Amino acid sequence: MVNKKNLIQNSEDKPVLKTTEGDEEQENDSQIEELKRKVEQLEKEKDNYLKGWQQERADVLNYRQKEGERMGGAIKFANQSLLKDLINVLDNFDFTVSSLESLDGTNGEKHKNWEVVLKGIYLIRSNLERILTEYGLTKITSLGKTFDPTLHEAINYINDPSQPVDIITEELQSGYSLGGRVIRPAKVVVNSPPENKLQSQTEVKKDE
Repeated sequence: MVNKKNLIQNSEDKPVLKTTEGDEEQENDSQIEELKRKVEQLEKEKDNYLKGWQQERADVLNYRQKEGERMGGAIKFANQSLLKDLINVLDNFDFTVSSLESLDGTNGEKHKNWEVVLKGIYLIRSNLERILTEYGLTKITSLGKTFDPTLHEAINYINDPSQPVDIITEELQSGYSLGGRVIRPAKVVVNSPPENKLQSQTEVKKDE
């Protein structure tokens, strides 16, 4: 026969596990902290990706800008060789005009047909010069200006006390620039006393 008293006692001896409210709060706090760490990690990764993307975008924009400038410069000076050759055509026009202007006809009068030819040549030269100007070609002003070795090439020197030193007294051949870059310096005669000429030549040798 089972002793009810002993059964009740044995059942009371077994421990009963209970979950307290404190344990639940601690577990919830732990989960919240874990979520916070994950959020912080994701935020850092997001910032790193964003910075990397911004840097890549900036690099691409800088590359496009540099390429645009390089291509612009290449296009700007692509016709330099052609324009330089056309300058020689202008020189031939000037030489022809000078030759015709110096010719005299019978009794010191110029033939009328020469005047017609001259007008035609002037018209052709004017049109050609206009085209070259539209391509960005600019004639270098020389006569009466101070000699500038970046713009002018001194072919000869004179000693004229009535004029300022280093002034250009004669232009033997026109000079031209393209987009601010000299493609052919003007060949000129410079007023320079002997001592200045010697000093200029010495400075040139030092630079070389």
